Formats: sequence, structure tokens, C-alpha cells
Amino acid sequence: MEIGLVVASSCRYLRPTSFPSALEIGIVMIRLGRSSVRYQLAAFPRGGDRPHVVGRFVHVYADRHPADQALYHPRWRQQCQNYP
Repeated sequence: MEIGLVVASSCRYLRPTSFPSALEIGIVMIRLGRSSVRYQLAAFPRGGDRPHVVGRFVHVYADRHPADQALYHPRWRQQCQNYP
């Protein structure tokens, strides 16, 4: 059985944002590897065009026993490749 692990993440705060401000989040897949996916995201104030926060994270797919890197399930990979 394969599991997805977040192995790296980063976040940069560009402008002040505070609770309870509503944010709109945009996310894009920037790299699809053999056993990992890299995403980038941005948080915008509702209706805004300049991000207040930008970030990245990396998902690695591993076989649960042992925890070695594994290729993702072919169906999951195809869905990622077909995503706009």
C-alpha cells in the first residue's frame, strides 16, 4: 500500500493577513516526477490580485512496508497529468 508524505514545505508572508479575513487559495502542480509531486500555492485576499502568502510543498509517495520510494498508482499519475 502506498502512502503520500509531505517531505518539504515552505511559506513566505508578503503582506499582513489576519483572522477572520477570508482568503482565496490558488494551487498549481509545478512538477510531476516518478514518485513525487511538487505544488506551489498562493493566498489572496478575497477578490484581490496580489498574493499575501506564497508557498510550496512536495508530496512523495512511498510503499508503507518498507518506507522506500514507490511509483504512484498509474491511475493517480494519469489524473495528475490530465489536470489543467
